[in-house]
Amino acid sequence: MILAMIKRLGLMGKLLQELNHTLIVLVPKVPTPSFITDYRPISCCRKISDNILLTQELMHNYHRSFGPPRCAFKVDIQKAYDTVEWSFLKNVLVGFGFAEWMVDWIMLCVSSTSYSVCVNGNTHGYFKEERGLRKGVTLLQLDAFMDSLSKFSKMSDIWVCPLLRRDSFIRIVVFLLKDWRNALQTGKISFSHLLHGKAKVSWKAVCVPKYEGGLGIRRIGDVNKSLIASHVWSILTRRESLWVDWIYSYRLNNRSFWECKSPANCCWSWRKILQIRPLLRTFIWSKIGDGKSTSACVADILNNGTWLWPAAWRDLFPVLNQINVHVQPGVNDRIVWKVGNDFRAHSSAMVWDCIRTSEPEVSWVNIVWFSQCIPRHAFLMWLM
Repeated sequence: MILAMIKRLGLMGKLLQELNHTLIVLVPKVPTPSFITDYRPISCCRKISDNILLTQELMHNYHRSFGPPRCAFKVDIQKAYDTVEWSFLKNVLVGFGFAEWMVDWIMLCVSSTSYSVCVNGNTHGYFKEERGLRKGVTLLQLDAFMDSLSKFSKMSDIWVCPLLRRDSFIRIVVFLLKDWRNALQTGKISFSHLLHGKAKVSWKAVCVPKYEGGLGIRRIGDVNKSLIASHVWSILTRRESLWVDWIYSYRLNNRSFWECKSPANCCWSWRKILQIRPLLRTFIWSKIGDGKSTSACVADILNNGTWLWPAAWRDLFPVLNQINVHVQPGVNDRIVWKVGNDFRAHSSAMVWDCIRTSEPEVSWVNIVWFSQCIPRHAFLMWLM
C-alpha cells in the first residue's frame, strides 16, 4: 500500500487525499460552554513531537562520510499558509534551484490540504485549504487597516496620524533585523546592566505557586522534565505511534525500558529520556490485571494466589512473602501514575506538580491575590 502510494506520487504526481486531510474540532474553553466563542477550533494532526523524535533517530550520524551514499532534504514551510502566497513560495523554490519534480511535490503537499469539522463526535463537511491569514497582523491586513483609516478620515474630517506605507514598513523591519544580526555577531549587545543590584527574593521562592507563597512562575527545567515524562508515558503505555514502534523495535528490542542501558552511540533525545528514569520511577506503577503484560510476568510466578518464588529468594528477600496480588483473568495490566496512595490520571501538568519544588501553603494568599486586585499593588504587598 505504501509503495503503491509512493509510485502514484512519483509517476502521476498525485497524493492520497487522506494523508493530507485534517479534522477541525471545537474544544471548549470553559466547563459549560454556551456560545460559539466559548470554543477553540483545533486541527487534530499527529503529535508533532513524534515526528521530531523520529527524525532525530533517523538522522543520527547522518553527517558521517563513511557508509552508503545518502541524501536528505530539509524543507521548512512552517506557517507558509498564513503569510506567503503559494505562487511566491513556488518561485522561491525554483529560484533556489530545486528540481521541477521536487517543487511539484512540495507544492502538492502545501496546496492539497483539506478539512472536515467534527461536531459531537461526528464528521461534517469537506473543504480545501487556501491561502489563509489566521495569525498575526500580515501585510495585507496592514493595507486594509490603512485604507480604513483613510476612508474614516475623509468621511469624518478628523485628521488621523498617517501610518507607514507598506514598502516603508518592510524596509524598517529588514533594517532592524540586520541591525540586531550585526550586533549579535559582533558581540556588541551586553546584558551586564541587568546584573547590577541584589535580588530581593530568591528565584526558588518565586518559582512556586501563589498558594505556596510564590509568583506562580514555573522553572523551565521542571517543565522540560514533565514534557519528557510524556514521552516516557507513551513508551510504557505503547501508544499508537510510529516513533513508539521504532523505540520498541530498534532501541528496546525485547528489553525492559527500566533496564535498558544508554548506548554510547545514540541520539541526544533518547539519552535524555533514559536519564530521567530515576526521577519518574517512584511514580510509575503497574496495576496488575491478568499479570501477563507486566515486565516481571506475574502470571508465570503466581499460582492460585501462591507465589512460586525460588527458595533462595525467600531467604534473601523476606519481603517477597508479604506481597499480596490478586490476579484478574481477562483484565489487562495497565500503567498508572501513583502519588502517595492515590492513582491519578497522567498529564504534563500533574507530572510538573509532582516533581517541582514545593513549599507549605500560606494563609495570606487570598489577601494578596484576588480577582479585583491591582497587579502592581499585589506584587508590592507580596514582597513585604
